Amino acid sequence: MKTTSLTPVVSVFCFFIFLLLVWSAIGAVGFYNALVSGSWPTTTGTVVSSDVKSPSGKATKYIAEITFTYTVNGREYRSDNFMATAARGTSQWAREVVEQHPVNSEVTVHYNPDAPDGAVAEPGLQSDNYIMTFAPLFFVAVLVIGLRKQFTDRKKKIDNLVPDPQ
Repeated sequence: MKTTSLTPVVSVFCFFIFLLLVWSAIGAVGFYNALVSGSWPTTTGTVVSSDVKSPSGKATKYIAEITFTYTVNGREYRSDNFMATAARGTSQWAREVVEQHPVNSEVTVHYNPDAPDGAVAEPGLQSDNYIMTFAPLFFVAVLVIGLRKQFTDRKKKIDNLVPDPQ
């Protein structure tokens, strides 16, 4: 009986595991920045634009697109990172955020002391931080379980082919 090689299967599984781990690592950087952003130094900023955007015509998530300027050590910066993650939600939520931050209003800006051009007006973790970091790890676990099952099934087939020496 002919057996087939697992090499293509293993290669595909490993490729997707690698992509998911990269996705999780990128999410982990955002997770960390969101986590520490609340302890960053603050300054006062000014909202220069505030609008609700819909990424597509029939979106279920809306973006509160708020841009603000702020000054650190005599240098002016501009940021559209209102939150540490994308400021997305329902249309009502986005409208409320935009109404709370009209153009020319003041906003407390939390800026990264090591890179002052990195700043947010609303620091802290959002649900997107958890999803971007931990969802890929769930899929990695599923793939590893699937890969293990492939090896287990393969071993059973081989064990059935080899006669017992007794």
